[in-house]
Amino acid sequence: MNACALARSLAVWVPAVTRYVDLLMDLMLVRRIPAFHASAGEPLIKPPGTLIGDSGILHTLLGLRVLDDLIPHPVAGPSWQGFVMEKLISAAPPQTDAFRYRTRAGAGIDLLLRLPDRRHWAIGVKRKSAPKLSKGFRIAAAEP
Repeated sequence: MNACALARSLAVWVPAVTRYVDLLMDLMLVRRIPAFHASAGEPLIKPPGTLIGDSGILHTLLGLRVLDDLIPHPVAGPSWQGFVMEKLISAAPPQTDAFRYRTRAGAGIDLLLRLPDRRHWAIGVKRKSAPKLSKGFRIAAAEP
């Protein structure tokens, strides 16, 4: 989430956006996913990711009333990704940590779950009829 861009589009100050996002997090409507810090040689992108936990509220706020409104909308992919990621995090065992992983070169993992036994699950989420793992996902998953 780019607080500056959001503040500009809403014509409000950045601190106001930050306070509203913090409130949405307290209400469990928004979740921040921290960046995974590994000892990889390539520089990582450190800012946390932001998930909107309830895609129904998002669609309502955008005026997307039926599926035919949603499918062509630019938010369809990110909405699906947020929905799936939120469900996976909710279904994970207690004490599971969720991260995002993205390098400056574009390699990335949408959701990296660190399970209580310290195993990692790398998950890519795509809204396509025939999804394929991207080259960037394969590169990121091969990182130590």
